[in-house]
Amino acid sequence: MILILTSLLSLVLLVNGQSRYFIGNYTLPIVGTSVVPYPLDLCVNYEVELKDFTSSVNKFGIFTCNQANDQVTFTDYGASDNCSASPVSTVNYTDNTITAGERYSFNCVGQDNYVITDACTADTKNPPPATGGAICCEDGCLGNAVATDVCFNDGKEYRMAYCDYIGSTTYNYSAKGCDPSKLGKIKGGSTLALCKYATTQLIYDVFLRMSKCVENGTDVTDVDYCPYIETSSNPTLAPSGAPTGYTSPPTTFDESSCIVYYVRNVIALMMVISIWMV
Repeated sequence: MILILTSLLSLVLLVNGQSRYFIGNYTLPIVGTSVVPYPLDLCVNYEVELKDFTSSVNKFGIFTCNQANDQVTFTDYGASDNCSASPVSTVNYTDNTITAGERYSFNCVGQDNYVITDACTADTKNPPPATGGAICCEDGCLGNAVATDVCFNDGKEYRMAYCDYIGSTTYNYSAKGCDPSKLGKIKGGSTLALCKYATTQLIYDVFLRMSKCVENGTDVTDVDYCPYIETSSNPTLAPSGAPTGYTSPPTTFDESSCIVYYVRNVIALMMVISIWMV
């Protein structure tokens, strides 16, 4: 079985080729900074900043290469989740002497291979459900993009993430280079067609789902999960004959709801990044 798995992983690397990436920092409140292999030319979430005890700000940016492919520029777009606002700042990375796979190393020539994993939270249940169903379709799910087929040093061990049209998996390795013959244990993963229970944090159950797998610049995922899970041919309630009327919004500020949203936000992001950290 191990021999078959090793052969398959070697074949994946041979077929997919070398990935384009920049290995940088991902920062969360409390958790701190971790190492993530980012895909290039994609708007990615790179930090969650704690404003106060009731709110946080997700920050986004794009890593791009110059024409000579010997420099990466990071453009910070602040809270703009589609990186369409005016840039806040830029940083250039030009040191090509850094060993591949180490922090701040990059590769500009190759293929765009990456996976996006979403983390979604719901009020805890005892026992927690094995799957979350439509929970992974609700607003508030938070995701993170990670370059696949990239061997990187997270500060404790070497890791590499893989994905295909079914799901994603991250493995650890005993040595740099991520030789498939030295494959370690599975460190995390997610599937496309399943909103899978991952853990319970504080008072929330956390569910993970792979939302996209890109190989050589092409999205290989073909399951439109959310319309499938939400569609019902047998509605339980008949439509009423008259509109219910306008309901005025509350006039007071509900601070507790902001605290709840902030906690769920940070927990969800902690779960996404834990796929590469733990």
